[in-house]
Amino acid sequence: MKTVGRAGLKTGLLTPAEEAEVALRQCITIESGNVSYLQAIVQFYLTKGQVVKAREVGEQMLAEDPGNPLGRQLPDFIDSKKE
Repeated sequence: MKTVGRAGLKTGLLTPAEEAEVALRQCITIESGNVSYLQAIVQFYLTKGQVVKAREVGEQMLAEDPGNPLGRQLPDFIDSKKE
């Protein structure tokens, strides 16, 4: 991903997918412990086939809320997408 921030969004330097990633990352920056935002970015990465990034954020999600049943299932689900 290009690191251009808001200027890139205004000048059209980013693709729509990159714009979405920037927006999701900004949400996580604002509310780092928000499991819903983390879940959204995991889903985004899986949709884009970026399994490694999805796994990293999934681990962060699990660390934020270890009791979350979805978070506990995520590693196996993400690993199943590698195949």
